[in-house]
Amino acid sequence: MNNDQFIKSIVEEVLLKLEERMKIAVVVFTGGALGFYESITQLKKLQEEGWELRVLLSISAEYALKPEMIKEELHLDNIYLERTNDGLRNIYFGSQMIIVPTLTLNTAVKLSLGVADTPISNLLSYGIISGTPMIACRDACDLQHPLRNDIQLEKVPPAYLNRMAQHLCNLESYGIHLIDSPQIYEEVKKRTFSLKKDVEPPLKQRVQFRKRILTRGDVIEACDNRSVLVLNQQTIITPLAKETARDFAVEIIID
Repeated sequence: MNNDQFIKSIVEEVLLKLEERMKIAVVVFTGGALGFYESITQLKKLQEEGWELRVLLSISAEYALKPEMIKEELHLDNIYLERTNDGLRNIYFGSQMIIVPTLTLNTAVKLSLGVADTPISNLLSYGIISGTPMIACRDACDLQHPLRNDIQLEKVPPAYLNRMAQHLCNLESYGIHLIDSPQIYEEVKKRTFSLKKDVEPPLKQRVQFRKRILTRGDVIEACDNRSVLVLNQQTIITPLAKETARDFAVEIIID
């Protein structure tokens, strides 16, 4: 092995260790049961890829779901409980992503309105403010989701359906990516940054950014796609997004 090969092998090993340190996710279960079992399957796939999962259960999830089964299926020594209100800062510290596999309508509405009156709604609100990449499953909170066949939608006032749908639109405008539970694994892969680069990367392309807030997750996606982000003057850039853009050399143009 010559010097160049030796240096290359060291660099690859360092990059691999850095990537492993980036694979930490907070997994928040609220009280919804729809999509729960599929979510467990998806989370196990992430663990196989080296992800460390820090699981947190809301008070309602602790009773609606099966905490012991979650520990057993995910091979966890410990899961965090909202009712103990102990160590929530520790569970969040160092995490690269927040996953909400069972987002209830109640929690969705609170986040939409900016209400943070419980430890979990506080944590999720902080995730929005800090620009932490966040994905949430719509199975349990979307009244018009196919899994909710038990609801006779023709009896629901259209104004109510529209208001609930608007709350979900608000979450997406805050940077929360709403998905179905079978998409968790692929969506996490899409939203996380890889340190491995092609030998001949494609040319950068200019992309018009149309959301109101630029988050860290948006910058990571632009980095992976080698995109130059074009923002209008009204776009809000979170401090974490600015730091990530600087660290990964993502060019931002204010048009």
